[in-house]
Amino acid sequence: MVVIPCRCLILEGTDDLTITDPDGNEIGSFTLEDGESGVGTFCIDQYDGPDPLPEDYVQVVSDDLEVTAVSDVNAEFDWETPICSGGEPFVLTPVEGSGQWEVDCDGCFDEETLTIDPGIAGSGWLQITHVLDGSCFADVESSEIFISATPEPVFTASSDALCNDEIFDFNATPPFGTWSASCGDCIIANTGVFFAETAEDGLNTVTFTTLGVCPGVTTIDVGVSELLEGSIAGPSILCEDDSAIYVADVPGYWTSNCDGCIDSLSGVFNAQGSEPDTYTVTFTPDSYCPVGDDIQVSVNQSVAIGASNIPASFCEKADDFQFNVNVQGGTWSSTCGACLDSAGLFDVGGAPVGMLPIQYTIANGACADTAYWTVDVRPVLEGTFDAVDAICQGSEVDLQFTFDADIPDSYSDGADGEWSSSDCPNCILNQNSGLFVGNDLGLINVEYTFDHPCSQSIQGSVVVAPAVDASIVPLPELCESGDLVALEAAGADGVWSSDCGDCLIGDSFDPASGAGAYEIVYAIDDVCTDQDAIEVIVVPQRDAGINLPDWVCLALEGLQPGVEWPNGLWSANCDGCLSETGTIDLMAAGIGVLEVTHVLEGLCGDSDQVQLEIVGCDIELVNVFSPNGDEINDELEFKYLESFPGNRLTIYDRWGGLVLDRFNYGNNWRAEGVSEGTYYYILSVPNKETMRGSFMILR
Repeated sequence: MVVIPCRCLILEGTDDLTITDPDGNEIGSFTLEDGESGVGTFCIDQYDGPDPLPEDYVQVVSDDLEVTAVSDVNAEFDWETPICSGGEPFVLTPVEGSGQWEVDCDGCFDEETLTIDPGIAGSGWLQITHVLDGSCFADVESSEIFISATPEPVFTASSDALCNDEIFDFNATPPFGTWSASCGDCIIANTGVFFAETAEDGLNTVTFTTLGVCPGVTTIDVGVSELLEGSIAGPSILCEDDSAIYVADVPGYWTSNCDGCIDSLSGVFNAQGSEPDTYTVTFTPDSYCPVGDDIQVSVNQSVAIGASNIPASFCEKADDFQFNVNVQGGTWSSTCGACLDSAGLFDVGGAPVGMLPIQYTIANGACADTAYWTVDVRPVLEGTFDAVDAICQGSEVDLQFTFDADIPDSYSDGADGEWSSSDCPNCILNQNSGLFVGNDLGLINVEYTFDHPCSQSIQGSVVVAPAVDASIVPLPELCESGDLVALEAAGADGVWSSDCGDCLIGDSFDPASGAGAYEIVYAIDDVCTDQDAIEVIVVPQRDAGINLPDWVCLALEGLQPGVEWPNGLWSANCDGCLSETGTIDLMAAGIGVLEVTHVLEGLCGDSDQVQLEIVGCDIELVNVFSPNGDEINDELEFKYLESFPGNRLTIYDRWGGLVLDRFNYGNNWRAEGVSEGTYYYILSVPNKETMRGSFMILR
């Protein structure tokens, strides 16, 4: 035999090699490649350990070779003994590692802690299998564990209460075991005889433990006390609708042979619902050694006062009323004295306002019956409407009233009712609270009606005034130099006001207050109020004034008039001498009087017109002219000479002969009768230097 851990076994031979398992089944056939001698290999599946060494093999001279594979782990396990079905859970302890466990019970095994609960497993043999995986093969260990049965003893003779002078023999099944008690030597261990006189007053625990490997235990609490006797005090006769309290001189509890007629703790006996009969009331003292007491209680038939005609309330001014019940022969009474006679006639008007107790008493032998009622004598609820000021249409107000002073608070505080209006039903928004809205105009009558018949409705009225409109008609922009402007609003009887100081004159606005923005307010403050405000813009007065000198010398440069307000329209009595911005072209205007006009259009517009005299401040001299009748330079012209009155012009030929002598020359000499050539002139101008020169005449 060859034992290998797992892997492969090398077999040598000359013929075919056949491998069979222990049962004789062929599991592998290997043929050498050359058909003669050679090597065949036999492997154990799943082995991944180290290769076997030569010393691991035993050489045998045989045609047959037995091969055994072994695991490299141990699945054995231990446990503590003995095991009892009533004992604590026990733990399985594996020799090495924990694998897969199979325990033949339902819910008794906790695989995480390897704990078995014998109480769940039950007594008898328990099969346990442990499989532990190795490097190639798993090891399997199966064991049977015996769980011994734990007996459950039962008392066959016991008592839970003893007097402190009693002796009691406790017995149990099975009978073999030992006895013990919390009171120590008060019980004999072998026999179970209990001596109460040596026990503690109160509860003592008696324990019985069976013999054997797996002992069973049972216990009982035994109350021990001295003898306690109680006695009852209470009535022996009750009417069937009465109740009574029975008392005892020591603590305890109550019972009776009537069904639910007595409270076990308080001793209250309620005869209602019990048939007339004699019942036993029993008292048991609260003790482990009680001596009870009982009393016979006779429940007699009583006089039952049933239906009556007594109303819950009366109005204080109601008529007299006759009280009646279903049992005749009794007597009526009340705290109001004469308001109710013994026959039951009730004088409502003679009774005080408020809750009035009434009673009717009738006797029938040992049992008497009295019925009690309380009637409410109610005052007539009256009051006065709380006047309200007139309201504006659409406004809301709470309607209220005040009770008359003689009505007690207890009745006025709880009084309920509803508000209504026949004039304007939809004016009452809330009938309970009296919320009123002025939907209709004029005098609206309202009424409050109480829910209780002992009342008088309360009437009042509300005046609803029409709504007002203080809307102001807007004003356009105004010029500060304009006239008074009347202010208008949708509604009348309002007051005008403004932040402008004295800009308001009555109901008119005076723009002379100056340029700016002003708030105008119109307010109507009457039953109905309203207010509106507008903004009034006052535009400053514009000035189109032109700033020009009275005269100006003719020059090539343009002349720009001065103004305070730009962007006006300009015009003049000339053709093309004035630009859109007012610049004057002096050369285009020429010498003379120029009328210039400046117009500012729109609100607060203005216009101005001035005259500007354009004069020639320097005389232009002549060096040639051609009087040939072509109307071009036909006249001897000294430009701007006309601006210098009092001038004198003299002309000489080249030989000094006088050709022309003129005072206030008008630039109109055409050289009549004078030939071409050069001529000399002398021009004298007052307040200026005398100008001398020459010119040439060309034809």
